[in-house]
Amino acid sequence: SESIFIRNCKNCTFTIACKQLRTRDCENCTLYLHCKTEPIIETSSGMRFASFNGAYPGHHKAMIAANLKPRENNWHKVYDFNDPNKTGKNWSIFQKDEDMSLWCQVGDAESCV
Repeated sequence: SESIFIRNCKNCTFTIACKQLRTRDCENCTLYLHCKTEPIIETSSGMRFASFNGAYPGHHKAMIAANLKPRENNWHKVYDFNDPNKTGKNWSIFQKDEDMSLWCQVGDAESCV
């Protein structure tokens, strides 16, 4: 439930639940995110955000234990240090018709769906 710092990544996909997310020097990454605070991007472009897509037995209890409130998610409130006019030119939000497949821990896929 702490801070995650992603740096120098290209064409990556992440499923993350955290207190704070920051990216720097990233390109064309997809983030399925549960974030307690506003996610921050810096000198990054082509970033795509969607709500957290993870599931596994005990997931809800793990979120509570990590001091993350499952119903309070700021994944879509992206702050871009390199876009002072807030045009959204460096990031976008997944559209409903895009793939948002469920992520499950290895070995737990049967109990996730």
